[in-house]
Amino acid sequence: MINRAGKTVLPILAAFESAADGTDWTSAPDFRAVMTDARGDGSWPLAGSTFVLMQSAPADPSRSAAALKFFHWAYTNGREMASDLGYVPMPDKAVALIESAWKQRIKGADGNPVYYND
Repeated sequence: MINRAGKTVLPILAAFESAADGTDWTSAPDFRAVMTDARGDGSWPLAGSTFVLMQSAPADPSRSAAALKFFHWAYTNGREMASDLGYVPMPDKAVALIESAWKQRIKGADGNPVYYND
C-alpha cells in the first residue's frame, strides 16, 4: 500500500508503530484516533487505536484507581508483551498525555484524582 509520504509500505508491526507515533495525540478527542494517513515514511496508511471508557466521577473510586493502576503498569511494563502478542504499544508521548488526563478528569466525590503516578 502507498502511504501519505508516497512510500510503499507493508502491514508489519513497525509500520503500525510508525502510524501511532505519527499521530497528533494532542488533537485526538479523548485519545480516540483513527490513524488514517499518519505522518511518517514508514507509516501504514490505515490504523486505529483501542480505548477504554472510564467514568469521570466513578461510583467506586477505589475500583477505578485499581484499573488505572493496572493501565499504568501495562504502559510501563507491558510494552514487550503487547508486541509479542502482535499489538502496538502506545507511543510514550501518548501515554504521558493519557496519564495526565487521568489526574485532571477522573476524580472522586472529594474532587481529588482517584489515581495518578507522579
